[in-house]
Amino acid sequence: MNLMAFGFHQFQRVEKIKRLGEYKELCFANEKASIDDRIASEFGFNQLLDCIKISLCFENFMKSLLLLNGYIIHKLEKNSFKDLYYQQFNRPIALQEILSTNKWEINEKLQTTNPEMRNQIKGILKNTIGMKELLSKEYQKLFNISPNIISVCKPYFEYRNNLHLYMHESINISINDYRDLIEIISFVNNHLVRIHNLVIDDIGKSSEYKLHKIQLCV
Repeated sequence: MNLMAFGFHQFQRVEKIKRLGEYKELCFANEKASIDDRIASEFGFNQLLDCIKISLCFENFMKSLLLLNGYIIHKLEKNSFKDLYYQQFNRPIALQEILSTNKWEINEKLQTTNPEMRNQIKGILKNTIGMKELLSKEYQKLFNISPNIISVCKPYFEYRNNLHLYMHESINISINDYRDLIEIISFVNNHLVRIHNLVIDDIGKSSEYKLHKIQLCV
């Protein structure tokens, strides 16, 4: 629930989505060679942050799907899980596979008021798998996300890597870019929001915790 909610709230903060009407006008104006340079530069300046937020939304959503289906999202320590360590790069690892070799143990060093939160499985690391694993064939087979959506999102996922070696900003502005963004928003509305709200119902949370679809201007 928290993974999906955090990802969605970051998605809402994407500049192109917050200013969807202006972005639409810019994309359609480009076909007439009458771009507003000031607005275009504002979207361009936020391009990297927008890509990070879109990527974060999808990464969190896919990790949520793993958890909901009984799979782990944390990386495995090589010496503790010699076979599963390598397999995790190519396929989801179920919690039951972990428990077949390593059991829950109490870690008294963990500082918490909830005794159950001291339960720990040794060999599971703090950091989680990344987009490389999540986008691989066997993971995608589990998620059952349309290949077209992944294809539309890939430019955002790839541009996000500029964070590691920042050089400059650039932005695509065309009718197709706007339509691609609408397709991404529709996917988030129809799948992430829906599944998140089903979880809210399932765990008995009140409706105030539910997400609301982003309004589109098509």
